[in-house]
Amino acid sequence: GVGLFVFFLVGVLQRENWAKTLAVVLGSVLVALHFTAGCGTIVTGSVVEAAEIWAPFPAHVALWVGVTFLERQLIFIAAGAGAWLIVCEGLHSELAYDDPGFLLWCPPLDGAILFLVGGALGVLRRIILFKAEKLVRTDKERYDALWGEIIADEEKRASLYYLNELLRMTGHDGEEEPRQFDRRRPAEEKLTFAASGPVRQVSLQSLKHQGHVTLAGTIDKLSPVTSLDQIYFQAAGANLFLIRKVQTWALAHRGLFPLQPAGPGGTRDSVPEYVLWEDAAGSEAVRRRIRWAGLKKVNRAIEKIVRSYANNVARLVDVCRQSIVFDSVADLTQCLGSIVQDEEIVVVRIKNRLDPAYESSSSAGYRNVLVNCRILTDDTKSMGLDTHVCEVQLLLRQLAVLKHDAGHSRYIAYRNERGE
Repeated sequence: GVGLFVFFLVGVLQRENWAKTLAVVLGSVLVALHFTAGCGTIVTGSVVEAAEIWAPFPAHVALWVGVTFLERQLIFIAAGAGAWLIVCEGLHSELAYDDPGFLLWCPPLDGAILFLVGGALGVLRRIILFKAEKLVRTDKERYDALWGEIIADEEKRASLYYLNELLRMTGHDGEEEPRQFDRRRPAEEKLTFAASGPVRQVSLQSLKHQGHVTLAGTIDKLSPVTSLDQIYFQAAGANLFLIRKVQTWALAHRGLFPLQPAGPGGTRDSVPEYVLWEDAAGSEAVRRRIRWAGLKKVNRAIEKIVRSYANNVARLVDVCRQSIVFDSVADLTQCLGSIVQDEEIVVVRIKNRLDPAYESSSSAGYRNVLVNCRILTDDTKSMGLDTHVCEVQLLLRQLAVLKHDAGHSRYIAYRNERGE
């Protein structure tokens, strides 16, 4: 009753963001009280009381863990906890009465609600996922068929093996999820500044509070970015430097870039055109037609933060992104090697979707190599862009040509159905 009243009050006050905190606090209190009561039955030595107290305890702990850490699996945890409470009530009736009979036992209200609501939501979730998969089934089959042709080629298969070996040897085959972090701050208590008069001492603590003192080229993993405005401000600047970088890598490894549709009759849903950067670099007219990726749309960024990142802004690492297309796996692999060895690049994570062991159902069959990195140059350091994590997509032309506006629209619908 207290819990329901508190959640009702939260809704009236329009403080929905408090709901999880309150649920965790109330769940912690419930588990603590339940544990204390259970310890008391050990002292009394009553078997029936012990069974009554301890039997439902795992269900309450499971619900607390689900609310606190496993929100995406909460409906299944709730259904399982409800089933456990119903079983516990039946066992309690059997222990409490010598001849209970069928009419003396009925499911507990909390267990029945959890089981029915959790089970219904679980079934509904499976139906929605099935509908989502149906939306992109044709596209996935096309991607999978083309991928089958790629790995059937012995030369390409060897290049894919070398790609995996490159990731393994460079230590980029099992990295943790990247984050956006702020710079570190110096540890000294005092900073000395040269002034027109005598040298004066300035308290570092006062400057720290104003955020003026940071160490360029460093990140503080205890200080994640919490502002979406900051991420977009940095991304807008970093994008200019990223474009220069992908141009350099493309020139060295026969990389291609997509072109804007030519003429008034061209549409983005037609077969895409690509141009080698070595051919485009010398032609102003061709360079103007190259379709560089823009920053991620703000609405999509907010969707991703809420749906997939539990409101953690620091997990958004693809606002600034560019892509390079290749005709061969060998060129793509060599380009990846250049990125890893680039002294002005800090690779944060590499996600290899060209690994034959990769389960492509999560990306609707689409495959590429994603490189999250930071750009460390004198210019990015002076502009405060050195901490920003960007994304570089390395694509195979055979797969990229299948990705067009109609297919992408279906993928967006698929993603929305899945709540991603």
